[in-house]
Amino acid sequence: MTDITVANAKKLRKSLPIIRELSRLGKDGYWKFMTNFDDTTGAIASVVGAALAGTTGAAFETDTDGTVPALALGSQSGGTGDFTQTIKPPSTLTVGNADLLFPDTAGANDTICLIGATQTLVGKTLTTPTIGSFVNATHTHANAAGGGTISIGATDSTTASTFTVNDGATTPEIIIGGGAGTGNFNISLISPTIGANAIITLPAVTGTLAILGANTFAGAQTFGAGILASGAVANNFSGGTGTFLTSSGANTLSGDVTISSTKTLTTGTGAAVLKGSATFDTTKTLTFGAAAGGTTAPIRMFSLTANKGALILTPANATTDHSTTLTNGAVNGANITITLPIVDSTLAVLGANTFVGAQIYSAGATFSSTVDFRGAITSGGSNPAFDLSGSNGAFKTTTGAVRIGPGTITLSGVLVGTIGASTAAAGSTYADATALPAATGQIYPTTAADDAKGVILHANDKVTGRVLFIGNGVSNKILKVYGPSGAAINGGAGDAAFSSVSGKGVIAVCLSGAGNTWLMF
Repeated sequence: MTDITVANAKKLRKSLPIIRELSRLGKDGYWKFMTNFDDTTGAIASVVGAALAGTTGAAFETDTDGTVPALALGSQSGGTGDFTQTIKPPSTLTVGNADLLFPDTAGANDTICLIGATQTLVGKTLTTPTIGSFVNATHTHANAAGGGTISIGATDSTTASTFTVNDGATTPEIIIGGGAGTGNFNISLISPTIGANAIITLPAVTGTLAILGANTFAGAQTFGAGILASGAVANNFSGGTGTFLTSSGANTLSGDVTISSTKTLTTGTGAAVLKGSATFDTTKTLTFGAAAGGTTAPIRMFSLTANKGALILTPANATTDHSTTLTNGAVNGANITITLPIVDSTLAVLGANTFVGAQIYSAGATFSSTVDFRGAITSGGSNPAFDLSGSNGAFKTTTGAVRIGPGTITLSGVLVGTIGASTAAAGSTYADATALPAATGQIYPTTAADDAKGVILHANDKVTGRVLFIGNGVSNKILKVYGPSGAAINGGAGDAAFSSVSGKGVIAVCLSGAGNTWLMF
């Protein structure tokens, strides 16, 4: 179909005087509308011109005399297929004219909600709706996203024998409002994850339910089953002044037990068994029996061995100060008794000992190792023996004076002295003679004697009663011996020499260390 051309429309204008006159007056619209008709058939080429966007009338009607009035809209240019959207009124309006109002979308594009379409409604308010079925409802009202909490309102009970709340939910719960308390808080009753149905029986008296946290029980509580605590839970009975009674069965305390300050732990008349270690704080005392009467039963201590008991004394700093263990030997014959001394002292042991004070042994004493006596040794009885014959080691005296007697001294073995280093005699007077070693022995050998050369006793040997043997290594010569500086020998002048017999040595005895006087033979 071809529209009438502009040239043909102008020819039609010239043939119609009225239209030609209107065109002369500038009203060309009267002939230009002819371009909307088909040039051959005269049919309307387009219902609405391209520039027509609407109507200025308050209302307009479409096909008012049709069987089913309709307004048809062509599909958008970007749609698939060339389809038409038709808007139709209902078949019968029984009440009167009706207005179909479109909502105000505030300038935004929107879609009309249809009855038969599956659509998602956002931001809609339904006032007293009638919902035919909740089969397709997937929300649980557990939170705002799931439909929000449903309030029961005035309903406060149910006539059914049982009812189910939130069945099948991840965390089923009943929420109870907080009442008139401070703040708008709720209490939730939540079911845990359980493997089978469980029944909780409420008490038959007025009271408050206990919870897993801290609880205050005002009355006596009877537990038919055991009480089991887990985790870092504190069982605090410090607020009570009553008696804490255990059962008549066995009671096991697996953790540490602390007795508060000023409190006393009292056991019954039965035996108290501690299978673990018992530690007493500083300044604390373990007392057996009464202070006046003591205890009639002995205090027994056993170690892990079959035939020995032990008492271990451990200092506070076990890193630098080590423990002391008191244990008994394997006593197979009969029980023995050890009586401790009644004075402040240190006990002797089988190993090395240092005795600081005077020691008195009323019976024989046997020492298997070195004994260091730093005080006087006093023997009692009519004829006690000081027997060292069982030892094959060296019997050493102190560096001070040793006095044996006044009884007879009998040597059943050989008297062995300590030999010092050999010294070569020199010079002819005290000024150029050679000094002997500094108190390193009792016997000092010499060489190079020639009737004039000599040696000098060291000042360290100037000890009252000390006996020295100076040997002469030359068989046919005289050896001269001088005492320490200023010494008088056999009542002679100071620093005078004592001459030996030719080829013989000299025995020197310190008569007085303080006076530096000597006897020589």
